[in-house]
Amino acid sequence: MKHLYYLEVDNSAVLKETLKYYPGKQPAEIFSRETINGITHIRLGSKVKLNVAEQEKLQVNTLSNMSVVSAYATANFMFPELERVYNYFLKQWLPILLPQTDLKTWTTGEMEAEKENKSFLLDLLHRADFNISGFDVQQNEKNKKDTDLIFEHTIVANGTSSFHYLPDILESAGTMRYYGLGTILNILLERNAIIPVDELENSLHPDLFAHFINLFLVNSTYSQLIFSTHNLQSLDTEDLRKDVVWFTEKKDDGSTDLFSLDDFNIRNGVSFLNAYNAGKFGAKPTLGGIFISKKR
Repeated sequence: MKHLYYLEVDNSAVLKETLKYYPGKQPAEIFSRETINGITHIRLGSKVKLNVAEQEKLQVNTLSNMSVVSAYATANFMFPELERVYNYFLKQWLPILLPQTDLKTWTTGEMEAEKENKSFLLDLLHRADFNISGFDVQQNEKNKKDTDLIFEHTIVANGTSSFHYLPDILESAGTMRYYGLGTILNILLERNAIIPVDELENSLHPDLFAHFINLFLVNSTYSQLIFSTHNLQSLDTEDLRKDVVWFTEKKDDGSTDLFSLDDFNIRNGVSFLNAYNAGKFGAKPTLGGIFISKKR
């Protein structure tokens, strides 16, 4: 079922918020909300069936700096029309991943919870380092409450294979970054999730960065990958539409303009990277980010 969600905020409050859905060809309002002088006012749509006590509880729970969707999480009653949207944000919209996010701990926990993730991760890691033939989580010998992540490397010399085991601290930053991103990719392929990532290419070799994007493009269905990047080589592809690539340009007053590659008249078949290097976008703005929405 399609929904339309609108949210308008400033530094201190949610100013406006509306949620509509399509029970038929025409949209129906689930709720609309305004914040006036710090007071939240919620109006429910005509098709919504909440009793007076439930309406009052939703009104009280929704603080001026909180969305109605998030306030519903603290409500102890069922609001079916809002439940669908709340679960969408809870299960499919993942928190933003920053360069300093501890992906290793999170990925290891996901891998142990879902054993089938391990083979997926191993195939991905083999791309980063073809000598990696396995990995495992072991109990720390000194502190039994801690665990260690150990990687198995297979070395072939003179026709003989030998196995060597390295803790994660001896692996390269790129290998560990790809290990962490492996579960992210798996979620994108399995859950039709939305994941924002700051500096996706951080610590990655350009080939691994391209490999990650290509795997997503080929294998995902309805997932959305939103990432900031300064890697201009990501423009050197025929797989991205013009409307998914965005540039930023910082102005003297400290503000930043955001505009799409689709704003420029670039002929089909022309390399975006070549057009950028040729100055087709003006004074070479900064590549701000890429939004990839896969729909088949």
